[in-house]
Amino acid sequence: MTTVPDRELRPEDFPVHRVVSTRWADNDVYGHLNNAVHYELFDSVINAWLTDHLPDLRSRHGVLGVVASPDAPTSPSCSTPTTSW
Repeated sequence: MTTVPDRELRPEDFPVHRVVSTRWADNDVYGHLNNAVHYELFDSVINAWLTDHLPDLRSRHGVLGVVASPDAPTSPSCSTPTTSW
């Protein structure tokens, strides 16, 4: 179960930041970023970090980094196109 923080999370609460861009097609009919796109962005950022910090993880050690989670942290609504932290 996800624990709700006592306060809103801010960018400075996280040690790693990566800029991601969204597209108009990422919006749902209400103008919000589609939930599936949120997961794609998380996946892309995590894999980019793994590639940057452990470039030979898979080829040299036969290990594949996987992040599995049934839920995602919520953030204020955003719409596209935009750049987020």
